[in-house]
Amino acid sequence: MEAIQIELTFKQLLAAVQKLSREQKVKLWELLDAELTGRELEREFDQALQSTWDANQGVTEDEAMADALQAIREYRAEQAARGS
Repeated sequence: MEAIQIELTFKQLLAAVQKLSREQKVKLWELLDAELTGRELEREFDQALQSTWDANQGVTEDEAMADALQAIREYRAEQAARGS
């Protein structure tokens, strides 16, 4: 199959989308949603990592792991106390 290129204005693209069947519109929405959501999640994750790195400058990985393990121990102790 040979490919052709066409140029559409945004208005023309919208008009073409309106002519699609419901099933085609759903498929288009799924493709766009996956693309946009994936990029948004990546951006949010990068921002969260950067915030964490900025807030913890000078903290070693060992110190961070020790804090995480301590938080887990405290949580488990609280859960155990509630269950008694």
